[in-house]
Formats: sequence, C-alpha cells, structure tokens
Amino acid sequence: MSLDAWVVVGLNSIIGHSRWVDLFWIFITSYFGYLLMISVVVYWILQKSENQNAYRNLLFIFCVIVLSSLIFTEGIHYFWYRLRPFLALPNVYVPFVQTGSSSFPSGHTATYFALAFGMYEFNKRIGGLYFVGASFVALSRVVLGVHYPSDIVGGVVVAWVSILIVKHAMKYRIE
Repeated sequence: MSLDAWVVVGLNSIIGHSRWVDLFWIFITSYFGYLLMISVVVYWILQKSENQNAYRNLLFIFCVIVLSSLIFTEGIHYFWYRLRPFLALPNVYVPFVQTGSSSFPSGHTATYFALAFGMYEFNKRIGGLYFVGASFVALSRVVLGVHYPSDIVGGVVVAWVSILIVKHAMKYRIE
C-alpha cells in the first residue's frame, strides 16, 4: 500500500463511529470554506474606510481564486484523471454522497489556500488564520476519503503558483 493510501485509510478510520465526529468533518469540508469566503468579503468591506485599495485587494484575491480553482485545477482535471480514494481503496467510508470526479489536485484545497495566500499578502496575522482554516478544509478532504495527501499538496502548489502569476500580472498592469 502506498503512503498516500495508508494515510487516507488511517485518517478515514475515525469516520463512521460517531455521528458527531462525522458531522464535524462534513461541516468543515462542506460549509466552513464558505464562511472563510464570506469573512474575507466582510473584512474588505469593513476595511474600505481605512484602506482605499480595499476593493482592489479583494479583486486580487478573487483573481487568485479564479486562476487557481477554475483554470488550473479544472484544466488539470480535464487532462489527468485520478480515481478518488473511496473508489480505489476498500474500506474507505464516505458519510455523504460524493461524485467520482478526478481527485488530483484538490479543488477545495486550491480554492481555500488561494484565499489564504491572498489574505496573507495584505495582512500576515489574519492570513495566518486563513492558512489554519484552509488546512482544516484540506485535512477534512483526506479524513473523509475523497482525496489523497498528494492531491492536497497539488492543490497548495496550484494556489501558490496562482498567486505568483496574479502578483506579477497585477503589478505589471497597475504600476
């Protein structure tokens, strides 16, 4: 068994024994990311009075997320299909309905790490909190058996490359 599969099976073993534990991880994977997104928008709206570039900064984060999630991640999914752990490994339990779309890279991870990288660009302390939140979302994907750890690493790399590209493009276009 590969290290990827071993980690998924080990972490997934906590699922299916307690409804509360299952609901916690389902909440993290399904809804917590939306709270992160909403909080970013609220943060920058509240910053508008103190920071004249607040909407530009929000646009920057939006561009990083779009490049990371909708362009790179979906592009990789189109050209490279990887079976999800719950379909490839016996005894991996998923407590909710999940599709068999491509596993690599993790779209959730790419999206929320793009958000975290974007926030970190403008506020290191708050950005650090978003990295914690993004890490919880990424971990939930492995615990629930829908991604391998290498899918998570791929999602983080996609987000990192996306922010580098958007930083370069926006500096070039704006300055």
